[in-house]
This record gives sequence, C-alpha cells and structure tokens, in this order.
Amino acid sequence: MSAPIVLLGIDPGTRVMGAGWLICDRERPEQILGLGWTTLEPKRRAELPQRLSFLQSELRLLIEELRPSQVIVERVFLGKNVESAFTLGLSRGVVLAALGEHGAEFREEATRTVKKSVTGDGGAEKEDVRARLVQLLGLHEQARELPLDASDALALAYHAWRLVCIEARLRGSAGRAPRSRKDNWGEVT
Repeated sequence: MSAPIVLLGIDPGTRVMGAGWLICDRERPEQILGLGWTTLEPKRRAELPQRLSFLQSELRLLIEELRPSQVIVERVFLGKNVESAFTLGLSRGVVLAALGEHGAEFREEATRTVKKSVTGDGGAEKEDVRARLVQLLGLHEQARELPLDASDALALAYHAWRLVCIEARLRGSAGRAPRSRKDNWGEVT
C-alpha cells in the first residue's frame, strides 16, 4: 500500500498560526482517511523574535509528525494595514523556513479563491467558511472546538484536496480511449 497524501494548510500569523490537514488515499484521493487541526499560540506578552522562534519550532515539530505531501499557505494581501501585512510576511517567512527543511511541495492560495472553493462565495465571512467545512467534512460535534484560525487552515487543505481530486480524475480520463460516436450517417467514427 502506498503512503497517503497529506495536505497541510497553514494560516500564518504571529499571535496565532492555524494549521489544518486532510489525509487522503493516494490511489483514490476522493477518500479522506483522516483530518485534524491545531493552533500554534506563543505567549501573548512575548516579543516578536520570541514569538517567531516559538512558531518555527512548533511548526517544525508538526511537519515532522505529519510529513505533508503538500503545504498550502494563505497568500498575503496588502489590505488596509501595511504594518499587518509586514508582520504577516514575517510569519510566512517562518513557515517557508520550516518547509525548506522538510522539502514538501509548497503552494500559495488567495483567500478569496479558498473561500469560493469551500462556500461558493469568495467574500464569505470566516464563520461561514467554518460552518460550511463542518457540513462538508461532517464535523458537527467537533465544530465547537474549531477556532477560526484553524478553520482557515483547514479550508486551505480542503481546497488543495479538491484540486488533487480533479487532477486524479483528469489523469484517469487521459488514460482511457475516447468513446466512439455515430455521425449523421450512422457510421461509427
């Protein structure tokens, strides 16, 4: 049996970093074998260098434990606050440094793309994304424990999973011969 595909979504942050993962069968990726989430939260009063160090250390441990096939990180957008975007950039740097040690495939996704993939609406609120994930993944009992940062990360993993399923279907259909069709004269072409 081949190793499963592990898709790890990361929602970067310097106060709280969300991580969510889906594990699916390599041969039949539409079959989800497991999932999980966590938040990495440095001490509130810690200075930025200590927070970044904590996040990198904890993320390194998580990556070693999960051994992800692919890591999906939320793309930073400038938004209204340049300072927030700069700080988020530092958090993303921590993520990239931790990934560089592991060698997993890396991809970025825009928040609007992920929200649209999960809810059908690129402008959906965080709570709406979480509620839809609860439905899609059957998390009804665990939903109370799903923090929004972890929900955002799990949404990234879910979006990546959908892409893996599409790619698998395309590979499967590429190996089949095209169906014959009858033209207007009744002959098979």
